Amino acid sequence: MNEKLAINGGTPVRNRPLPQEWCGAHYMDEQECDAAARVCRSKTLFRYYGMDLQNEVSQLEKEFAAYIGVGYALAVSSGTSALQVSLGALGIGPGDEVLVPGYFWVATVGAVVRSGAIPVLVDCDDTFDMDPKDAARKITPRTQAILVVHMGGVIGKIKEIVTLARQHNLKVVEDCAQASGASQNGIKAGAFGDLGIFSFQMNKHMTSGEGGMVVTRNEGLYRRAFAIHDLGYPRNDAGRLVMDDPALQLWGIGCRMSELTGAVRNDFSAIAAPTMRRTLSAVMASVKLQPLAARAEIASSPVPTMTTLSGSPSPLPSALLVQQGNSRRRARNWSRSRSG
Repeated sequence: MNEKLAINGGTPVRNRPLPQEWCGAHYMDEQECDAAARVCRSKTLFRYYGMDLQNEVSQLEKEFAAYIGVGYALAVSSGTSALQVSLGALGIGPGDEVLVPGYFWVATVGAVVRSGAIPVLVDCDDTFDMDPKDAARKITPRTQAILVVHMGGVIGKIKEIVTLARQHNLKVVEDCAQASGASQNGIKAGAFGDLGIFSFQMNKHMTSGEGGMVVTRNEGLYRRAFAIHDLGYPRNDAGRLVMDDPALQLWGIGCRMSELTGAVRNDFSAIAAPTMRRTLSAVMASVKLQPLAARAEIASSPVPTMTTLSGSPSPLPSALLVQQGNSRRRARNWSRSRSG
């Protein structure tokens, strides 16, 4: 190449900054404004009762549970509180040990510490997720749960982790804060373990500025999570506290999602296309930087699969799947419950 580098006076590749990375915010428009205004006009921002309840959060929970493929979804105020609620639902407490991967966001370990438990670091493998072999070495009589983190949308060897947990009578929590929409062999992130958590914080592609979700197939865990996220008790259909069940008299932390947050969110029903586009972009960019021999080695290595646009599993180099599933797009149809 005869062209000068930009640093030496050559023509720069770009002459203006890249857009800010607040992906979900870029898809916001008048629909979000209308949603916020509708809830404000109702004068009922609390989700369980009020003058004109819009049921925004309840609808979000119903749709999210169906999308992930589980029976229960519980909306909370943040991904961090979703972690705290999940560990509480499992009864994690002082003296317990929880296995966590060495690659995580601080909220993951913070939730363990705030529960009075001890986080035990486990090495990551080439998927950037927890190494099942090292996890097996770290299990002790005090271990109560395994907390896996799908960083950057990557689902690692989750089935091996779940199998290991079942062998030792341990619970599995999936931290899917960065993996809404990711799937492996047709199963969505959050549907492998006992509990899964999600985040709708500003950095996420599905965002309401702040917010979170807990998902599970287990009704008992859902009821415990519900009590903890609220005032320590379940509620009846009228939104009133039910205090006569000794098994559900817990310490609540009041991290409910508001109707305003439930209304102002990006939809999760059409994220496959941008997920694939971003994943393929990451793969192509990374492969171009690899020496030819390294490319051949990566291409032939066995790796987990992701779901293509056609719905069929497609193997991709696991070390390059750093963007798998970490994408959203706005496609909300607000007329679903407002028409007529």
